[in-house]
Amino acid sequence: MSYTFTRIFDALYYQQAHHPSDTALVERVEGQWTPRSTAYALERINELSAALIGYGIQPGDKIAIIAQSSPLWIYLDHAI
Repeated sequence: MSYTFTRIFDALYYQQAHHPSDTALVERVEGQWTPRSTAYALERINELSAALIGYGIQPGDKIAIIAQSSPLWIYLDHAI
């Protein structure tokens, strides 16, 4: 099946639907590299997105991401 992404944010949803992975991302937790599944990443993204809405963030609002190189940056970027 051929698929063209129109947005980078579609990639994790496509991966979950067609090629779910137990190690989609790896993050450092308490000094240890910990694999994170596609499902885990999507759960974090959806939780963060809901939190932003809960804080009253509206479309067009400006948000800065301050994070070290880690999956947290990806989660936040996708949530925003």
